[in-house]
Amino acid sequence: MIDRRLPRNQLEFRTRSNSAVSVLRLNDIRSFNPAFSNVISISSALMAAGKCVFAFGFILIGLTLVLASVNSIYLSNRIVWNTFIAGNDVGGMTRSEAKQFLESKIRDLYKQKIYLRNRFSLYPIRLETIAAFDVEGTVDKVYQRGHQSGFFENEQSQLTSYIDSKNEMIRYVINETAFYNAVNQAIPELRDNQPVDAGVVYNGDRFEITEGNDGLGFERDFATRQLRALISDLQGGEITIMVHKKNADIDSEKAAAAQHTASIMLRSDLKMQYTYDGYNYDRWGLNLSQIRQWINFKKVIENGTSKLYPILDEAKLRKYLAEKIAPYMYTPKQDITVMSEDGAPKIQGTLRNGYCLDIENSVQSINRAWQHGKDPSSGCYLADLTVSHIEGSILNPDNEFGLSDVLSVGVTDFFGSSINRKHNIQHVSDRIQNVFLEAGELFSFVKKMGPIDSLSGYRKELVIVNGDSTEPQYGGGVCQVSSTLFRAIFFAGLKVVNRKSHSFEVAYYKPAGLDATVFDPAPDLAFVNDMPSSIFIQNYVDMKKTKVYFFIIGKKDGRKLSFDGPIYGGTMGKHYQYSWTRDIQMADGSRHTEEFVSIYKDKNAIKKYRPEPAKTENLAVLH
Repeated sequence: MIDRRLPRNQLEFRTRSNSAVSVLRLNDIRSFNPAFSNVISISSALMAAGKCVFAFGFILIGLTLVLASVNSIYLSNRIVWNTFIAGNDVGGMTRSEAKQFLESKIRDLYKQKIYLRNRFSLYPIRLETIAAFDVEGTVDKVYQRGHQSGFFENEQSQLTSYIDSKNEMIRYVINETAFYNAVNQAIPELRDNQPVDAGVVYNGDRFEITEGNDGLGFERDFATRQLRALISDLQGGEITIMVHKKNADIDSEKAAAAQHTASIMLRSDLKMQYTYDGYNYDRWGLNLSQIRQWINFKKVIENGTSKLYPILDEAKLRKYLAEKIAPYMYTPKQDITVMSEDGAPKIQGTLRNGYCLDIENSVQSINRAWQHGKDPSSGCYLADLTVSHIEGSILNPDNEFGLSDVLSVGVTDFFGSSINRKHNIQHVSDRIQNVFLEAGELFSFVKKMGPIDSLSGYRKELVIVNGDSTEPQYGGGVCQVSSTLFRAIFFAGLKVVNRKSHSFEVAYYKPAGLDATVFDPAPDLAFVNDMPSSIFIQNYVDMKKTKVYFFIIGKKDGRKLSFDGPIYGGTMGKHYQYSWTRDIQMADGSRHTEEFVSIYKDKNAIKKYRPEPAKTENLAVLH
């Protein structure tokens, strides 16, 4: 065995049978066998070299870790190394420094001259009005390298940036119209020979065509490509302009077509509309023949081809909308606060959504209407007005009753109703104001409505009698309110227990299939609050806009709803059918689909109202 306690270069051998000790020096071994001596020498050298390599590797790893840590700390809020924007090195800069650097380069670019070369002459143009740069967006994009992934990915990106360079093009936008105008104005040959479009003008009592003429133009795409190349490198330089003959965009034939379109337009009306919920609309009309002096003509490029379209003068149209429609449309929103009164919920205020006409976008929408042609159903030009819609809300959604969300809104329009019908609508709405329902509680419209007679405050108005005629009786118009509430219930996804459609379609309740008729004692509109928390019912009657609104207020429970309708189901003798489907997916994943069917009688089978002596024992249904 070997005793490691012996002096260097000395080995001791012992035997198992005795205690004799033999000592052998390594030098003796070398002298005894030279080959073995060489092996020992090489082994010793390798051992010594291995120790050096290990030490050097350990030091190198340590230096690498230190370098990576220092690099990571330094680049924590800086762009990684070897990052270029339009050939300019921004590596190691903070975002603020990079932005200042690029803005300085852009200012220098604006100071440089960009020349247009036409034959043997040079004409300078100003770049400030032609190109706009997105410095912030460009810097933010390059900063993402090494600053968006996980820790190790960021470390890798930051370290590899020493040998891996990236060049990002600066973001910019060219105003091509401004560029083309600058070229046409800068070069005398182009400026003095511009094509003139044919046109149409209103002269006293009719539209007349004005003649145009051809001229000179230039290769726009070729010039634009050169401009982009200069801007991408943030450099000034020359752009070669190739001049050629150019026809006018609008010739006499196109002008005559526009004149014909304008003549047809004058025989039609313009209908402007705004929808409150996709089903109920406010509409306004303009007789175009009475405002023919408002008509101008605008050149529009469609699929690379220029056309001339009649449009309404924007200044006159803007003034009309501001004076006639905007004041009517304006409605401030109203929020509510949920209070506690003796431990019971009390609503302070009446919920109301706000509306405001967006005049500028509405002007553009109206002038786009001509390009879409007439509405097939009305035979008029139809334009959708743009209205800013601001929803009313609960100011204290953290109230103790959990009434935090507007679950749904139902809307119907009673435009054209008589004074008595409007009175009944408001009267029954007041009876169903601020109704609180606990979870699982049943709501009955008939019970809330109360007796339908003069003693209860109702007035006489037309109602449906026996399902085939209309006669004036107390309570006509109450179904306007029940139908509006049914829509709010339907779109909130609440469980409907009882609902019956009218015997025939009533104009006030479009679209078909979302109406609910009521009378005392039946039919009734009833539903259950199947939410896990309580709900509140509020309504608002807008006599100015002739709209009824119902709001269901509660706390969302995660149910998801989808709807489809109205679905026409065909005719059955003198009746026809519409239906709506409602699919509800609950938060626990369960789902069910319901179908609400409405069967209406052919209107031709309805007897028109003719005054006659009062009848008795008639079964009446309010509408």
